[in-house]
Amino acid sequence: MGGKHARSKGHRNERQVAKDLGRVLGFEDGEVQRTIQSRGGASEGADVVVEPFAVECKHYKKLGGLIVRAYEQAKRDAKEGFIPISICKGDRQEPLVTMGYADFLDFVREWRERGE
Repeated sequence: MGGKHARSKGHRNERQVAKDLGRVLGFEDGEVQRTIQSRGGASEGADVVVEPFAVECKHYKKLGGLIVRAYEQAKRDAKEGFIPISICKGDRQEPLVTMGYADFLDFVREWRERGE
């Protein structure tokens, strides 16, 4: 599968991630959206940005080495002060979230300190 169908599948995944993050963070429907993406292959930033996260989304038939490449792209594209994460989904598979270990430890520490 390639071309338009693959792009559509990717865009649907990005919209779903934006919707799910918005719901969990308490935003109104539509407040968290995909960012504008360039067409020439040059990156314009993360696929979905919701402070403090810069999210790179991928949806492929098989993930393979995609997870590491997607996280590397998220790190390159994240603006200063944002936590780069990637969310990768294979066909008929649960999405996987990848973030740096130091960011994960900070996230867990903050969650624990809030008493939740």
